[in-house]
Amino acid sequence: MRLPVVWHKEVIDWAHRNGKPVTSHYHYPAIAMGGDQTEHVGATNRFGYSRTVTNVGSAYSDVISMFNTSKMARTPTLFGSTTLYKEDTSLVTDERVRRLYPNWRMAKLQASVTSAQTTDQTAARENLANQVAQLVAMVRGGGVVTAGTDAPIDHLAVSLHMNMRAMVKYGLTPLETLTTATSTSGAYLGLPLGRIGKGMYADLAIVDGDPLSRIEDTANVTGVVVGGRHHTVEQLLAPYPSSTATDQAAPLAPAPRGKVKARVPAHPSTAGFWWNNPAELERARVSCDHDH
Repeated sequence: MRLPVVWHKEVIDWAHRNGKPVTSHYHYPAIAMGGDQTEHVGATNRFGYSRTVTNVGSAYSDVISMFNTSKMARTPTLFGSTTLYKEDTSLVTDERVRRLYPNWRMAKLQASVTSAQTTDQTAARENLANQVAQLVAMVRGGGVVTAGTDAPIDHLAVSLHMNMRAMVKYGLTPLETLTTATSTSGAYLGLPLGRIGKGMYADLAIVDGDPLSRIEDTANVTGVVVGGRHHTVEQLLAPYPSSTATDQAAPLAPAPRGKVKARVPAHPSTAGFWWNNPAELERARVSCDHDH
């Protein structure tokens, strides 16, 4: 995002020589230099130009045309899908989320719910609808959309499902939406995702319902098959406290300046990984988006 344009070209050329795709916040000039993908429907940039989206979330027709013709991929990261928490809190109260989210993360998720339910969402809904309209124009115009979010800046795991629900609510079919999250993403990465057949990865999610008619059913997972072994949701959740348990540790207060306080208990298995060092964790808090 901060590199001079000439360095953008150097990065793209080097990556392509080494068989790697390149994605960034930029549509133009990245597209003119062979960039492979753009992150976000409307990303921040440092140029003062190359805007791919208006302030109300709508698209410029030439931008959509360039995406579709070049096959430059786009990952939406629909942050505005949090507006759907106004009516839909099914994932917030889901037992998997309540047991696997740490307290501090759950508090942030709940804050998003509170904001959606206590503030006027008219503008947010219009903006989200305009953004999804761009994805509809791309998918149906032969473009490449790879569903994805900006987690952990957005809520882990939950945000992908909310993105997909927003895509269906504002114009894509469940099949089109699921395809962006499976086989389209797999094709872009050169991996056989979202297919069952010889030579494909045998990892499956088993759901109760029909996601092709009701996108919410995508989250109704009852079990998974990983490496040929079947696991139920209950088995996977068993090591974690129930959502009604009171023994989850509360978030620690920030350490006084000059002192470091461990955020998690030390464990011998983590000793060989430098990023688990409490000092490293503390320093990470002052990086970009540290409040997330």
